[in-house]
Amino acid sequence: MKMYSKQYKTLNGAQQFVKLLKQKEKNDIQIWEFPLSSDVKIYIVIWFE
Repeated sequence: MKMYSKQYKTLNGAQQFVKLLKQKEKNDIQIWEFPLSSDVKIYIVIWFE
């Protein structure tokens, strides 16, 4: 099993990618939020194949 990830600047972008993964029947999808500063965050989508 391999872990994959993709980085997004917005939560909406990450959520759209999760929808695409679910259409491809990927499992165990997570969105992690990382604050870089008080007003800047990045979102990492992680999934396994």
